[in-house]
Order: sequence, then C-alpha cells, then structure tokens
Amino acid sequence: MKRFLIALALSLLAFSSPTQAVVIASVSDYGANGADANDDTAAFNNCLAANKTCWVDAGSYIVGNVHMNSGNRLQGLAVQQYGMDNATNTATRPILKGKAGSAYLLDVTSVTDGGAIVGLFLDCASSNMTGISHGSFSLSIDNLTVVNCGVGLGGVNAPYTSFMRITNSTFGANNTGILNIVDSYLSNVDFANNWGPGLDLRSGSNANTITNTRFEWNNGPGISTWASGADAAFGNNVSNCFFDRNGKAAIVLEHAINWNISNNFFYRNGRLATVASENAQITMANSSKITITGGSSETGKDNDGAGARTPSYVISYGSGNSYFALRGLIAGGKYSATNIHGGYTVAPTLGAAPTTGSLIDPIY
Repeated sequence: MKRFLIALALSLLAFSSPTQAVVIASVSDYGANGADANDDTAAFNNCLAANKTCWVDAGSYIVGNVHMNSGNRLQGLAVQQYGMDNATNTATRPILKGKAGSAYLLDVTSVTDGGAIVGLFLDCASSNMTGISHGSFSLSIDNLTVVNCGVGLGGVNAPYTSFMRITNSTFGANNTGILNIVDSYLSNVDFANNWGPGLDLRSGSNANTITNTRFEWNNGPGISTWASGADAAFGNNVSNCFFDRNGKAAIVLEHAINWNISNNFFYRNGRLATVASENAQITMANSSKITITGGSSETGKDNDGAGARTPSYVISYGSGNSYFALRGLIAGGKYSATNIHGGYTVAPTLGAAPTTGSLIDPIY
C-alpha cells in the first residue's frame, strides 16, 4: 500500500493537544495505473469513497463520472496551462482523460458541504462531455486545467453550482468555459480559446465576483449573460480583468441587473462579429442598474497583423436599458494613423444611450 501520513502539528495555546494525522490515499492504491490504457474509474471512485483525500500521481488516467462526495479532496501536482494544451502535448502531469460515453469527467453533484479539486489536468476529448458537473456547494478549485469539453464546469440544470472558489486555473478549448455559477469567486483564471463564451451566466447566476482574470481568443464573448424577468443575472462584479481577441464583444449584458464593471482593460475584441452590436467592447440590452467605472479600451489587429482592426465601438446600446452609470472609461479617441492607440474605429458608442436614471460621462 502506498498509503502515507501527513502529521499536522497543532498549535499549543493554553493547553496541550496531541498531534493528529490526516490519511492521504493514492488512487494507485486502488488499482489506477495511469498508463493511458485501462479504465481507471473504479479505482478513483473506490479511493474517494474510502478516504477524504486522494492523491493522483503523474500519469494519464482514463476515467468518467468520477464521483466526489462532501469533504473529498482530489489532488495532484500540476499547474495551470494554456487553453489550447491537451493530453497529447502536455508535459508530465496528472491527466484525467474522458472515458467515451460519460456525462462528466468529475461528478460533484454530491458535494453539498465542501470539497476540493487541486493540481489536475482534465481533458474531456469530447464536446458531449462536461468536465466538472453542476450542482456542487462550496467546492474549491486551484491549479486546474480543463480542456476539450462541451462545458468545462457547470450546466443549465438545477441545482446550480454555488459558493465556488476558483483560483489559478484555465478553462480552454471547450464549447463553453464555465456555465451558470452562483455566489462564487473567481481569481487569476484564464478563459482561452473556448469555441463559445468563456463565462456564460444565465438566469439566476447571481452574486459572483470575477477579478484578475483573462478572457482571450474565445470565439464568443469573454463574458455573456442572458436571462429574463425575476431570474435575471443579478449582482455580479467584474474587476481588474483583461479582455483581448474575443470573437464577439468582451462583455454581453442581456437582461442583467446590478452589475459593477470596474478597472478592466479591453483590447482587440469583436474580431468575429457578424452584426455591428457584436463589434464592441461591451454590448447591453434590457439591462438596468449597470455601473462601469474606470478601465480603458484600445483597438488592434491579431498578432500576425491579419484581419480588421477591432472593435468598431466601445459600447453598443440596445433597447430597454435604464439606470446606467458610466464614469472614467478611457478610450483615447478614434483610431487613426496618427492616433495608433485609439480605443474605437467607428464611434465611441452605437445606439441610443439610456436616459432614465442614468449618469453617463463622455468616452474620451
């Protein structure tokens, strides 16, 4: 048995306390070989059922619907990698490859009171598979890479994924990076090269904080939201993020309420736009109580100099917007041969700005 103990020395306060130990099992103890040849699902499930913490050695494991429970920690020694890496070009890491026909790589619907996934590389190898299921509560994710899935994390079905803490991780080359989270915190996350949106927040995706995060080379928007009525995506905060070369607008707000967007940098977004409203840094319709403060916009082409210079607009206003505040967003004027750092190529805005309850500074 490759079972080992990590002794945790407890601090002595006003009384003496015995040293306690946490048992960490390895999935290899339960028969996983990591040789990219056999179905290792049973080994993972048996390890997680019998232990709180399961270690994953470097190797390539074929698994599907691995079942995590509350209190489980599934951990390997890996770091986040770029969003176009996959199981065939990744350096030695603990790699979980999707077993054909599985709904999920990791099923976390039973994580109802905390759990953790750390230091793994997940490659679904199928757009019909979700990397990490919806439905968890208080799940922490760190140093994780999720690629080649239909959805990297989350889903459209209830219960939503809630109270997540996602840090230092990458979601890349998925149809959608993350779909529908609630009351969650994302920091230092990279959404790169997803075929649709990086982060998709639909009805009920409320009270999330997204900070210090990159959205680049997604074919859809960096962040998109679509909701309606009482289920509108509500109370989300986006700050200190980087948006570059997303195919559509960097942020799309449709039926959004009470969003704060602050101190972000917007660059070459809208490169795959098919209508004018998509060729903007931010597009909004049927939204209210939206605040945009600080930040900057700049145009540009792809790194190879190909394609049109984007975007055409900084903000695209659709119909139905109200109670909107815009302060201190710097664009540096219209791009021209003598103003190579201009923040738009056609006009600062498209469409009629909302007037009801709104305070809108000019975009300079």
